[in-house]
Amino acid sequence: GGSAWLEASTDHRGCPPPDVLAAAAVHAAEAQSTTFGAATITVLQLTGSNVGVANLGDSGFMVLHQTQQGFEVVTRSTEQQHGWNFPYQLMRLPSTLGLSAGAQSDSAADCDCYQFPVRVGDLVLLYSDGLADNLFECEILEVIDRACANARRRGKGAGAFADPELLSRSLARAAQVRSWDTSADSPFSVAARQQGQAFSGGKEDDITVVAAWVVPQSGVMAA
Repeated sequence: GGSAWLEASTDHRGCPPPDVLAAAAVHAAEAQSTTFGAATITVLQLTGSNVGVANLGDSGFMVLHQTQQGFEVVTRSTEQQHGWNFPYQLMRLPSTLGLSAGAQSDSAADCDCYQFPVRVGDLVLLYSDGLADNLFECEILEVIDRACANARRRGKGAGAFADPELLSRSLARAAQVRSWDTSADSPFSVAARQQGQAFSGGKEDDITVVAAWVVPQSGVMAA
């Protein structure tokens, strides 16, 4: 899990659009890579009160508003897949391996780009597919609502915000527990059955979650 505070500012004159900056970061990561391997990637840039995201593959992001009834998802990414369980990925292979004839090679140019406004108090999540494959959206919201309620009761967090590290760790832990369950339904098992695959339970995988509150530029909002 990870945490951050995203400072919403009003002075961003002369800056490129945030989705352009996010995509440029993905291009730079691809161009400067020196090791071999493959990975999905999600990059988020906040400029003023606008967010830009460049996303390649089945990692992703989610933006949540807080309401009187709890949190609700207002924006989230869509997975990029060549086929079921075959996500887009940046890839760098040694010349001795190369790609087989007809194989597809993804690049930074294949990223989906998003741009949307956010407001102070929004919660932004970035995550690997280990989260989205194991927890349904409603379960993610339940974990966040419960963690925020517990933080308020214990007086933990900065002002109106629960500790983002606590949120990210709570989500990662819930996804990990589900990944070990061989009988529970999960987004991955549902998708597998839709593809005619005999699969039940969670999916053991790497799980990364970053949670960040949008706060005023001057710092964390007081309660």
